[in-house]
Amino acid sequence: MIATMLRRFSFSLILFITLSFLLAACGPGRLPEQVIVSVASDGEVQELTMPQGSVVRDALRAASVTLAELDRVRPPETSLLTPGLSITVTRVIQTNEQVTETVPYGTQTQPDTTLLPGERRVLQAGRNGMLATNYRLTYEDGKLINRVEISQEVIATPVPEITRVGLKDDFNTVPLSGTLVYLSNNNAYVMRDVSGNKRALTTDSDLDAHVFSLSPDGRWLLYTRGNTSTLNSLWVVDTTLATPEPQALKINGVLWADFAPDSQSIAYSRAEPSPGLPGWKALNDLSILPFNNGKLGKSKEIIKASATAPYAWWGTTYAWSPDGKRLAYANTASIGLISPTAKITRTIPIINFAAYNTRSTWAWTPTISWSPDGQFLIAPIHSPSPSGESDEDSPAFDVAALQISGTLQPRLAVGAGMWAAPQWIGLEPANRQIVFGMSETPYASDTSRYFLNIMDRDGSNRRLLFPADGLPGIRGLPDFDVAPDGRGLIVAYQGDLYWINLNTGLTRRLTADESISFPRWAR
Repeated sequence: MIATMLRRFSFSLILFITLSFLLAACGPGRLPEQVIVSVASDGEVQELTMPQGSVVRDALRAASVTLAELDRVRPPETSLLTPGLSITVTRVIQTNEQVTETVPYGTQTQPDTTLLPGERRVLQAGRNGMLATNYRLTYEDGKLINRVEISQEVIATPVPEITRVGLKDDFNTVPLSGTLVYLSNNNAYVMRDVSGNKRALTTDSDLDAHVFSLSPDGRWLLYTRGNTSTLNSLWVVDTTLATPEPQALKINGVLWADFAPDSQSIAYSRAEPSPGLPGWKALNDLSILPFNNGKLGKSKEIIKASATAPYAWWGTTYAWSPDGKRLAYANTASIGLISPTAKITRTIPIINFAAYNTRSTWAWTPTISWSPDGQFLIAPIHSPSPSGESDEDSPAFDVAALQISGTLQPRLAVGAGMWAAPQWIGLEPANRQIVFGMSETPYASDTSRYFLNIMDRDGSNRRLLFPADGLPGIRGLPDFDVAPDGRGLIVAYQGDLYWINLNTGLTRRLTADESISFPRWAR
């Protein structure tokens, strides 16, 4: 009896323990051994049964879904699977697309005093350009959702059509001595004998005006053509040929260049392209290239690259002496001399002054002109402030005559302005005078208009030369050159050429292009 009761008690205890374990396994807060989830990808939905504790990455692997680099999955791959979870895979593809479009060429009309009124002649045929635009396309599950422009590339630059049109007004034909060249719409032109006798020397419309120099014999034009990778390149063209044949000198990055007085060599100074304004970093070097009727010799460096002057990145200007034995130099803080044939070439300062702080992306350097006898230089000089500003901020600029020995340095035109650009005229000592620009607002001369004045070599007998009273002055640096016989001037004013007889004061307008600059005149 007791044994039977013990067996029943043992069975009940075992049954109770078993049921307790079963109930504990199914109680609240416990996970099942497997979870059921769905995976949506590539247009299909798969239902999967996954082990407890799996993550989204495991479900993708089980569904044989491989993610590319840009694909997206929601929830993230490391998320824990829960019953009924929906996993969505979005396929993302990016491709590039290039679209080309035609860039229509523009037209330029140049008035021509040699054509009959209304007559038209095409100087240069127009040609369309081509622009390529690159886009990045983004697709999600095959649907375009984004198109972003990433770059543009000019495959072909449009070439403008240039048409010359006869003027309705009658311009007097003015006899001209020597050879006159000028820049118009980034091309070079030559004019000989009379004002109406002109023709194009270049037609590519890419002259950048860093260099635009006529040889003293009037035969050769030296110029630079713009180039984004090298800043520019140096070229020369024979102005006497009926069909001009420009010649590359294979010298790049030129800030200044000019012929020697005998036209037998070319001095030049270079720069390196630089990002941002002004677009270059000057080397402040100086080299001389032998040049004999278009044939080149071996270039010789006489001044090595340097950056000793303030704001040296802007560059140095130079000027040959009349006998070709020296060069004058001007940088932001001094004017001096160089003897290119000396065994050891040195720069010898004549005058020093405070560099002008423009607080901008340009720097000021003086223009320099030699007296015909080679004993003086004339230039605008940065002078101390009359109103208490610091030396570098002084707004005062005077025209000074500088004896090359450094003995005499008289100020001949006080307050003339930074763009006075004085030049000596007259071949005989008794007839020598100085033409210079006089600033309309002397203490804001960087933005001022200028009026050409003429004075004796000692600064006396000053008088207005151009433009006449009542007309607006020349904006910025006066752009003029002296006739080979010293009896006249050619001036670029409001985009056209004006001839001035220095003996009579008579002024004649020679062109109606409205785009002319850099007149250069030689015998």
